[in-house]
Amino acid sequence: MTEINITIDGRKLCAKTGETILSIARRYNIEIPTLCYDESLEPYGACGLCVVAIEGSARLCRACATEAADGQVIHTNTPEVRRARQMALELLLSNHKGDCVAPCQLACPAGSDCQGYVGLIANNRFEEALQLIK
Repeated sequence: MTEINITIDGRKLCAKTGETILSIARRYNIEIPTLCYDESLEPYGACGLCVVAIEGSARLCRACATEAADGQVIHTNTPEVRRARQMALELLLSNHKGDCVAPCQLACPAGSDCQGYVGLIANNRFEEALQLIK
């Protein structure tokens, strides 16, 4: 893999091609909030909390699903980013019933984490899936 150079919040950082903005930020202890990100699953960016501003881009990008490119200048804490994150969180909570556990997990007589099990299988992590379900 080729090394690239990016800037996040004024910090010049090295990364490898194919890495997401979120994975680079986490490696360098730069906080970007997430709710839906799970390293055992393919990134989707459904929650919208990980948005960042990239100079030259007209829209905000989801850090969990956006690969970094050489020379990018990224901002994680601008007023626009904070407003977008607040709106995403408000939308997520607007229909929240106060129950953060899936109904199938609540009713499961075995108390299994089926979502985690299926997620591991989907990512070809069969040994870990077996350990989780046992």
